[in-house]
Amino acid sequence: PVPLTQVFTGTSLAISAAAGIGTSTPLDVVVSNFEAIGGTGGINITNTGDLTLGGASASLTGVSTTNAAITVTAASSINVTEAITSGGGNLSLNATD
Repeated sequence: PVPLTQVFTGTSLAISAAAGIGTSTPLDVVVSNFEAIGGTGGINITNTGDLTLGGASASLTGVSTTNAAITVTAASSINVTEAITSGGGNLSLNATD
């Protein structure tokens, strides 16, 4: 398959996966609000612009994994409005401005 450099552009992204999101290469998005369940594979995303973790979906709450790492990088600010739970996995929030 051809690798995508930008997977999703929109206001909000709510995503769920049993075995991880962006595990080998960060999922590249341009959104304002992000929520996810990454299962046992973790979550690894890169966002362009200000990012709020929360407020993307009524069916999800924040960002969570099952004992797996969460890495969120934003090319601007990161605002956390809902829970981030890694179940013991590493947590990394990187905001570059």
